[in-house]
Amino acid sequence: MRLEHLNTALLGAALLLVGAQSVNAGVIRGAVGVLSNSMGTGDGSIANTFNQTGLSVAYVSGVTDYDTYVATHPTNNSANAWASPRGPALGFIDYDLGAVFNLTSFALWTQNNINGIRNFEILVDGILAGSFVAAQEAAANIAVQKFDFAALSGQVVRLNVLSIYGGLNVNIGEVAFESDVAAVPMPAPLALVGLGILGLGLHRRA
Repeated sequence: MRLEHLNTALLGAALLLVGAQSVNAGVIRGAVGVLSNSMGTGDGSIANTFNQTGLSVAYVSGVTDYDTYVATHPTNNSANAWASPRGPALGFIDYDLGAVFNLTSFALWTQNNINGIRNFEILVDGILAGSFVAAQEAAANIAVQKFDFAALSGQVVRLNVLSIYGGLNVNIGEVAFESDVAAVPMPAPLALVGLGILGLGLHRRA
């Protein structure tokens, strides 16, 4: 094989190795914990906002299709919610996803009364994904609302609550996120080997 043909083959192989690490977005992902909660807790556990205890339909984090799940209109039982102290105590909650993922949407089940979230921001590893307005719910069970944004990669998602619908505290039923199936990988050893071979081939050609 001529050297230029070898280099072309090596380049293609290296690109395939790197590209093979990419996956399509589209699954629903729950947080694995809360790193910080600037508002404090007035009632309920902050874990209620991500542990699915109040959801009418469960999902498998990292497996269940996000859009399909949201389209089933799952609700949250307000008895399994979380509330900040009275104030209102506006502030932020930092959710830990356990690894770095490409994120494209945020699902929110806020409260079905004047304590529901109105204006809020989503930040992914400190980068603003968007500013949003949640609708005020009226049904007995809390409906899901989804908020799409341009893809961002990160592990920590901050929900920054800016206002509510006139109540005295912030109420949240559940939150979830849309992500890729797999975490964003570090450079794989095989990919590094492929790139190293490519570099060697280009060096020999020079």
